[in-house]
Amino acid sequence: MKVTKRILATIVSLCLILGCVFTTVFAEEQNGGTITIQNQSGTNATVAGKTFKLFKIFSATTSSDGTNISYAWCADSQGKTFEDFFKQGAYNYLSATGSTINDVVEELSKMENQSYELSQFASAIHEYVHQEDGTFLIQPINTKTADANATSVTFDNLGLGYYMVYDATVFTDEEETAAVRSAAMLTTNQQNVTISLKANRPSVKKEVLENNGQYGKGTSSNIGDTATFKISTHIPSHKHYGNNY
Repeated sequence: MKVTKRILATIVSLCLILGCVFTTVFAEEQNGGTITIQNQSGTNATVAGKTFKLFKIFSATTSSDGTNISYAWCADSQGKTFEDFFKQGAYNYLSATGSTINDVVEELSKMENQSYELSQFASAIHEYVHQEDGTFLIQPINTKTADANATSVTFDNLGLGYYMVYDATVFTDEEETAAVRSAAMLTTNQQNVTISLKANRPSVKKEVLENNGQYGKGTSSNIGDTATFKISTHIPSHKHYGNNY
């Protein structure tokens, strides 16, 4: 009887070991995905010279036949993840007892074709990760700056998962443009995602009438003199935003 038990125990152990090997061999994280930010036709928005940062919220690992997908939080170099973000605020998908990352994935999948909801989610993620002093609660996985004449910029060789990309360009007051905040999900049937840059936000330029009769940045005046200022603003077209602007 003892011999039989030892044989059974050995068989069970071998089954467990082989089971782990099977899972390791047939489960793979697919790389080669891309996220491209491009100029949007019909607007004055451009990626040229802008800096974009990419954050990975969680990864997706698929089986070789594509029938099973597992998800895991992505930790930065300091071991920090976005898990706590989903325990608070409007996206508290982990607040219920027993909820897991799969519940987060299920809720986010409902926004898949809802561009406005996705932009709101991306803004919330951005506000969570971006600190007031300009540092990040969680570090980006990549940063890219587009060339001066570029019409697009691409993050490549990305594994499947959920990402947030935003425009981190530092502008002066006169050339400030809207920060792009977009959420992108890379899956087995959509490994290449393209994001169109939205139109620039209204710009404001303030000038003063100088002694030479031209408007510029400064002038000299005496007490009691009248200073004449000119404020110019550029309002881009918003027709591409639809009804959700």
